[in-house]
Amino acid sequence: AVTKTAKQKMFVINVQEEEAKCTESQLDILLKIHDGQYRLVKKYKRSSVWNVYREIARPDGSKLKWRYYCTGCKRVMQSTGGTTSNLRIHKCHVRYLKQNGRDNAQQQQREQRQQREQQKQPQRNLVNIQRVPTTTSKQQKSPYEEIYQVKTDEYSDVEEEDLDFDDVEQLDSPDASEMATSERPLLKLFSEEDSWSPEITEVQPIELDHVTEEQSQDFSKETIKPNSAHSIHIDATSISEAESYARAWAHAFLKLSEDQKVYAKRSIDELLILGRLERLNISTVTSLTTNL
Repeated sequence: AVTKTAKQKMFVINVQEEEAKCTESQLDILLKIHDGQYRLVKKYKRSSVWNVYREIARPDGSKLKWRYYCTGCKRVMQSTGGTTSNLRIHKCHVRYLKQNGRDNAQQQQREQRQQREQQKQPQRNLVNIQRVPTTTSKQQKSPYEEIYQVKTDEYSDVEEEDLDFDDVEQLDSPDASEMATSERPLLKLFSEEDSWSPEITEVQPIELDHVTEEQSQDFSKETIKPNSAHSIHIDATSISEAESYARAWAHAFLKLSEDQKVYAKRSIDELLILGRLERLNISTVTSLTTNL
């Protein structure tokens, strides 16, 4: 009985509590990252996904479950059930694979060319060797060399054919990365876009008041640098228009139920935050309505 209770205690000690699923919205996470409450942590794994995405850590050291920060487009992405399938088909990861794949292909071609040149060097050294008789005069030497001299032109023709064949292989090989970018993703991303285009489009960074981010393709840099802010001029016409809209919204707000008022406040707050971040457009408004 003593051994059974000891085993049960050891089993209870080794049990790890499952991390709760993150319920924070994308905007709240982005604001906390900009304010410095959350920090970005690089995950050292063999997968190429973690060269583009960063884990999000809370002040106490715990990490957000299934939420990752994309260093390419500066967005918070959500993995589907803990897998990285939708993170792989994201355009920033596709761009990263395209750049690294092109560099690796060029390096492999250089290594293959160097190996071929090293293999051809011994043949060239053998071709340059000429057989010369030891006991012959200058008059007897010339006809002998004309008959038995090894001609180097034959070998040069073979080298030119090999070089032409290499060029044909390079022209015939398709670029696999371009085919990957033209395919439409099958899974829905956490942050939807207006439409999928086969061409890779550059995404502008998220901007806060008096804070801007520098767009960079270097995935190793994760710092956010401040920049000079721009002033907004508000005239009397804009103020009167805003007041008229506010009165109309207030009149409609009073007719809502208590639950609907909560949702309306939440939607209006998120729209105002998007406006401050200068990301208020048709796609973000549509995503807000679908998330409610």
